Amino acid sequence: LVESYPSATHTKDEIGRLPLHLACASGAPLAVAQILINVFPNSCSMKDYNGHTALTYVDYGNDNEERKNDFTSLFDQYEDRITVKDEISIQGEIEEELENEEVNITFGEFQAVLDL
Repeated sequence: LVESYPSATHTKDEIGRLPLHLACASGAPLAVAQILINVFPNSCSMKDYNGHTALTYVDYGNDNEERKNDFTSLFDQYEDRITVKDEISIQGEIEEELENEEVNITFGEFQAVLDL
């Protein structure tokens, strides 16, 4: 499914949960979460409309500390990479756009241009 329709990993349900949230909530194996994160790395830090990340759902009703630790380690690997990459990318883009006296903002499918 992910290979045929990778944008499905970006699709939210009625309360803002991504497939990664649902996989974590349903007890899916770590390998499933890893596939979803590989396709859409930002999903590991995105929150649903109630403010919960997918990792929060691993904790709900789960007493398996090994599972929690495995998921936490996986998410930490991706969150570190996303933060560093995005900060460098965004900073460079903003500096370049400021020289042009406009800033382009893109977040998922949302795009805006601010004239300075």
